Amino acid sequence: MFGAGLVRTVDNFGKLGETPSHPELLDFLADRFIQEGWSIKQLIRMLANSQAYRMESASSADAVKKDPANRLLSHMPVRRLEAEAIRDSILWVSGQLDGTMFGESIDTFYAHDTGKTKGDKAKGPLDGAGRRSIYLEVRRNVTNPFLEVFDLPKAATTRGERDLTNVPAQSLAFLNSPFVIDQAAKWALSTSGEASSRIDEMFVRAFSRKPMPREKDRSLSFLEKLRGEHSSQPDPERAAWAGFAQALFNFKEFIYVR
Repeated sequence: MFGAGLVRTVDNFGKLGETPSHPELLDFLADRFIQEGWSIKQLIRMLANSQAYRMESASSADAVKKDPANRLLSHMPVRRLEAEAIRDSILWVSGQLDGTMFGESIDTFYAHDTGKTKGDKAKGPLDGAGRRSIYLEVRRNVTNPFLEVFDLPKAATTRGERDLTNVPAQSLAFLNSPFVIDQAAKWALSTSGEASSRIDEMFVRAFSRKPMPREKDRSLSFLEKLRGEHSSQPDPERAAWAGFAQALFNFKEFIYVR
């Protein structure tokens, strides 16, 4: 919940591993966890309501100098959403998320038929039928390329902790992924009205805030540019709003929690 555990070497809690950043806190949390009947839900609730969890992510110059890695949690670390949460957020924003609980897993989507062997299931839906990522089928030899680029671990290996990267391939996925392009188009279709209010509505849905004046001006200019670029298409207005929706998905604010 804080980006790293009190002991960061999750695969080695022995002498060769890293020592706890807060040894007394570790003992306190372990004892409380036992006293509350080993309830993970209660532990998460306590952490989420703590002062440390609710601090802002801005750091002071003194904190950067004394504790550059923020191991003592003087401020909240900036966190990137996990792969599944990013995908689910895209589906929710576009209005396509199916919140149904339980049920069978959704067949894996194959971008290409190559690599399939006899007996493999048919190609699954691009959007996973709108189901949350937890219901997507996991196959050792076939992975979801969008989730993988955001550090979803491979099913063939054991990992104590996920990698957390910030690489160009992730931006390229938001630009080129058929899944993102499809959801952007569906999001654009679900909105209507005057351009200014429509922009406000999309910002609120994606970022839980209205655009700043400068962002509003740039959004209107960007939409006008997109209309010109798509003037040869049957519906330039629809294409422009789809492009704008995809641009909002590309905001760092969409996948990072400050």
